[in-house]
Amino acid sequence: SIKAMGALSHAQGRLDDAERCFRECLETNRRVLGVENPELVSSLGNLGTVLLSKGDIPGAEALYREALEASRRLFGDRHSETQISINNMGYIMAARGAFSEAEAYFREALEISRQLVGEEHPTTLIALNNLGSTLESLGKYDEARRFYVESLETSRRLLGESHPTTLLMTNNLGYLLLSLGKHQLAEPYLRATLEARRRVLGDEHPSTLTSVNNMGLLLQHQGRHSEAEVLYREALDLCRSVLGNEHPSTLTCANNLAAALFFQGRHGEATEHWHQALAGRRRVLGDDHPDTLASIHGMISLLRVQNRTEEAGLLLTEALDVSRRVLGDDHPQTLVFLFNRAKHLLDTGVWRDAEFLALECERRHASRFGDGHTHHLRSIRLIVDLYDAWHAAEPDAGHDAKAAEWRARLPAPAEEQADDDR
Repeated sequence: SIKAMGALSHAQGRLDDAERCFRECLETNRRVLGVENPELVSSLGNLGTVLLSKGDIPGAEALYREALEASRRLFGDRHSETQISINNMGYIMAARGAFSEAEAYFREALEISRQLVGEEHPTTLIALNNLGSTLESLGKYDEARRFYVESLETSRRLLGESHPTTLLMTNNLGYLLLSLGKHQLAEPYLRATLEARRRVLGDEHPSTLTSVNNMGLLLQHQGRHSEAEVLYREALDLCRSVLGNEHPSTLTCANNLAAALFFQGRHGEATEHWHQALAGRRRVLGDDHPDTLASIHGMISLLRVQNRTEEAGLLLTEALDVSRRVLGDDHPQTLVFLFNRAKHLLDTGVWRDAEFLALECERRHASRFGDGHTHHLRSIRLIVDLYDAWHAAEPDAGHDAKAAEWRARLPAPAEEQADDDR
């Protein structure tokens, strides 16, 4: 059937073929069976999923909303089709960067799945994984890790190591560990996922391209920037070919390639790719999307090494304001911008404003990560550097005493514990 052909094409990553099949199914259902037809719900959902895979977030959202309204009307709130539609709305919210709204949808989908099919069912496993992914995006890492571990262990037992669902969960747990700085723990998960996806799905499948990109991130975090560049270029070339120049995944690859080039000192090449990534993300995702903020962060790094201080300061102010509003004051991404804004003010001699933000930075890092964490200690060093520099500019203002007070809170170098693999 056309529906089966569409499903096969989608599974194989042939998105244009899948879209053609599912559009034909939807048009036939509307024309022949009408809007009160239960089959319409799955047709809407199938086409929406393909559009989301192609990066057409507005198109997918319109279809998913229509599917959810029809599901609730035709089947009620506690039905498998409604659960799928709720889950799909979670995907849309996550793609838009509206993670709190995504969390609400995914929690509802998980609750319904547990009621309908129980804990050890693939639908419940996917719901667990989706909720974990959203919690990770919200910076709730411990809770996300629990969901990932639970869903991965069950998926391995029920579906096997090489099932696409198991590979998705393996990838997500590895990516979370990488985000936490636990590089050695992350590597076997990310490497195993990439090898299996190449074998099972092929080199050009969108999921394989995600794994290529994630292995590049691992190498980059390990300081192996030239090796990361090779993987990023592979992922970027294939994403452009398979998904198009403005697909969110393509823009992510361009952004990451820019970072690898930047850390190799190739600032001209990095500028080109970061400009492409930032312009594309502003256009496709909007100014307030977390991915757009990540590209702004890269551009700030470039402007600083180019001594374009005023431009860097303006972008930092924009990024910090947006991140506070969209992600919250204590989100890890917001804390990165908060630290960098305080450091920028220190470097430009705006002492009082730098002090205000540096002290806020220390408080929030202590609350978010705990006393003695690498990020917390880094914020204390920022305060020490601030008071040292302020004392050099104003020797008789007592800033040396404040520097000494904060310096005393730092452990001896031998006492500091590496953040990796804790």
